[in-house]
Amino acid sequence: MLRSALHEKVSTILVEPSLLGDLRSKRAPYGHDGALEPLVPTRDPSSSPVHHSLGAFLLPLCLRCGHVHCKLTHVSLADTFDISNQHLSMELASAMCTVFQANPGVRYINFSGSNIVDRQQYMGKIMSCPRLRLQSLNLSFCKLGGGGAIKELANALLHMSSPVLELSLVGNEMNTQDVQDLSSWLETNTVLKLLDLGMNQKIGRAGLDPLAQALSRAGHPLQSLGLSGIGLNDDSVDALAQLVLDENFKAEFLDVSWNVLGVTGLGNLPSIFGKIKSVRELHCMALKLSPEATRRMIESYRGNHTIEVLHLASNYISVVSAPMFVELLQECPNMKWLDLVSNDVSPSFISTIHPAINAAHNLTILSLSNCTCNDEGAQILANVLSTNSTLLEVHFNFNNLTDAAAFPIASALKLHNKTLRNLRLDENEIGYDGVQALLEALQYNNSLVYLDLSENDFDPAQYETAPPSYPNVPSRVIKFVISE
Repeated sequence: MLRSALHEKVSTILVEPSLLGDLRSKRAPYGHDGALEPLVPTRDPSSSPVHHSLGAFLLPLCLRCGHVHCKLTHVSLADTFDISNQHLSMELASAMCTVFQANPGVRYINFSGSNIVDRQQYMGKIMSCPRLRLQSLNLSFCKLGGGGAIKELANALLHMSSPVLELSLVGNEMNTQDVQDLSSWLETNTVLKLLDLGMNQKIGRAGLDPLAQALSRAGHPLQSLGLSGIGLNDDSVDALAQLVLDENFKAEFLDVSWNVLGVTGLGNLPSIFGKIKSVRELHCMALKLSPEATRRMIESYRGNHTIEVLHLASNYISVVSAPMFVELLQECPNMKWLDLVSNDVSPSFISTIHPAINAAHNLTILSLSNCTCNDEGAQILANVLSTNSTLLEVHFNFNNLTDAAAFPIASALKLHNKTLRNLRLDENEIGYDGVQALLEALQYNNSLVYLDLSENDFDPAQYETAPPSYPNVPSRVIKFVISE
C-alpha cells in the first residue's frame, strides 16, 4: 500500500505501470522476516485487497447494534482500514480493537490527516491489540512533530506484537529531536522495508545523523526511503553520504525531491547520487539543479548498471546539459524511464540526445511534458519514433503543439513505429485536422493501445456519438475528454 503511494509521487503517472515490472508493484506485502508474502494467504492472491472505511461503516454499525462485538466479528475479511481525516474517539478505537481480535488479517491502517496527535492513548490502545499483525501504517499529516508525540509513537511501536514493515510520517512538522526519538524504535526494527519522512522541512541536515546511526544499527533493512522536502542543502552532503553510501545500505528506491539546492549550487549533494549502488529508482524533482550540479550528478553515474528510473522534473535543465544526458544514457544501460518534465528541454536538446535514445535498448518510457518543445520539437520526436523500437510510452503533453506537430507524429505511427504502446498528447493546441490525421494513422498501427488527446483545440463532442473503431486493436483507448 505505502510502497505504491511513495513510488508514485512523481510528476507523471504512468499509463501502464506494468512496464516497470516490480518497480511499480501495486502491493508489496512482507512477512515478519521481511520476505514477500500474500497479505492474507487464505484469500485468492489474484483478488484485490478488501477495503473498509471505519468512519463510514464500522462505527455506525456499533452505534446501531449497541454492542461493539455484536456484529463486528462477522465482518468480511479485510486487510485494509482507512480512517483518514476522521475523528479518533474511544468508541472508534474500541471498535477497531474488536475487529482486530476477530480478524488478524488486518495489514494496513491509514490514519492520514486524523486527529491522533491529541488521542495518543486511543492509538496506543489500537496498536497494543495482541492479535494485530500490522504491516503498513500511514500517519501522514497528523501533526505529530515538535511536541513529544513521536516519542510516544516510538514507544507504542516498540511494544507492538509484531514489527511494522512500512511507515509513513509525511508532513508532520517533525524536527531533529523527533528523528532522534523515532530512532529508539528504528534501531530495533530489522525488517522495516519502507520509511517515508518527506515534507518535514525542520529535519534538516542534523536529522540525518540519528537516522543514519539507527538504520545502521538495524542492519539497513530498508528497501524504500523517502526524504523529500526535509530541508537538505548542498552542505548536507556528508550527512547524506553517511546514510546512503554505507556498504550495508540496500534501498532500491530513494526520494530526495524538493530539497532545493539552488541554481548556483556546486552540486556537492547530487555528486553522490550515482555512487549509491543499490538504488534502482531515484526521485530528484525540484532540486533546481545548476548546470554544474547536473554535470557532477551525471558524472557520478559513470558505469552505473543499477539505476533504472530517474525523475528529474522541474530542475532548470536546458540544452547546455544535453551532451551530459547523452553520456548518462550511454553509461546507464539499464535505464528504463527518464523523466525530464517541466525543464527547458528545447528541440535542440531532443535533437542532441536522439541517437542516445535509440541506442538505449532498455529505455521504454520517456517523459517530456511541459518542456516548451513546440512543433519543432514534435518533428524531432517523430524522427525518434520513426527509428526507435524500444520506447513503449511517451509523455509529450502540455507542449504548445498544433496540427503542424500532429502530422509528422501521425506519419511516424502510420509508416514506421510498430512498438509504441502509450502516447500522451493532451493539453496542447491540436485542432480537428491534426486529430483526424492521428486517428487515421492508427488504422495502420497495431501497437498503440492508448492515445490521450484531451484538452486540445477541437470539439470532443463529435467523437462521442461516433467514436473511432479499430477492429485491428479492439482494446485501444482514445481519450478525448478529461475523466471526471
